[in-house]
Amino acid sequence: GEGKGKAAAAAAWEKEEALEIYVGLFETEFLARTASFCKTKSRVYQSCCTVPEYMEKVNYLIDQEIAQAKLYVHGDTVPKLMDSIEAELIDARWSYLEQEIRPMLRQEKSENLLLLYKLLEKREKKFSEGLGLSASPLSNLLAVFSEFVRNEGTQLIDRFLVSLKDKTQPMVNESMTLIESFVALRQKRRAMIEQCFLSSASFYKALDDAFKGFFNCLIGSKPMADILARCLDYLLSSVNHVLTTASGSLSHDECLEEVTYLFTYLEDKDLFHETYGVLLSERLLGKRFDSAGEHVVLSKLKVEGGPVFVSNLSGMLQDVTIANETNNNFRQWLPKHSTTLPIPG
Repeated sequence: GEGKGKAAAAAAWEKEEALEIYVGLFETEFLARTASFCKTKSRVYQSCCTVPEYMEKVNYLIDQEIAQAKLYVHGDTVPKLMDSIEAELIDARWSYLEQEIRPMLRQEKSENLLLLYKLLEKREKKFSEGLGLSASPLSNLLAVFSEFVRNEGTQLIDRFLVSLKDKTQPMVNESMTLIESFVALRQKRRAMIEQCFLSSASFYKALDDAFKGFFNCLIGSKPMADILARCLDYLLSSVNHVLTTASGSLSHDECLEEVTYLFTYLEDKDLFHETYGVLLSERLLGKRFDSAGEHVVLSKLKVEGGPVFVSNLSGMLQDVTIANETNNNFRQWLPKHSTTLPIPG
């Protein structure tokens, strides 16, 4: 047993010594020459290619080099080689790639955005593993995407304000146009994230941050919290209202869910609660409420605002629902017992 242990230790030592020789005599020079080769390639590609063409060539070159490396070099060399190649082809050319991101977003070049994301995602794994990268390779793309969406939202608001002309307070049906444009924008960019950024959680967060950046503003003299509450009141009083987006028409319940989700972007949630509570009481007392729709909104508000936020709102709806059920049961009971009471209606 002791002899076998010594033999195993000797073999391990010889293997380690051989690896050191391999690194010293081959790997270091191999990595340096590959980096130089990729640096030259990147310059040639940049000089004669558009950014989309550059990305296609780079993606092919990376895959080709790594596939060959797996066949001919030690396994420990492959991740080092990948890092060296990507540093020259992606990191060193980021300013060249970055200039094309906004045009790709504006023109919705899905295939190009997806290819760029995949290239940067490869570098992101290095960053996540703490392998020497000083900044997240995806952080710049996230920042550009967030800024792009924030500008889109701001432009929607600016165009709406121009359409109001001299009005200080928009009508509810006018406000619905703006709210619907927000819903359409959010759905459109969520579809882009799914298609171009592989449903990355970081991009969904960037989208939410962008909305928070433009959503909380005054529309005329009205804060967005007040407008959103009144638009929900409009929807809940109009069960036939349909919202059409790029992905198609939404059902009434889907429309309620999408509009209610905008609540998450509000800073002044207390004002929304106050306004929504007053409008809810008016709907309930006026007997012009859709119980199913009310529950859809309250369920969504509960998810986004918490149980305490909706407790009194839910209580109001529950009280009226119980009162209506009691009245209906009582009206059904009267004829069965040959009893009439001077109850109007």
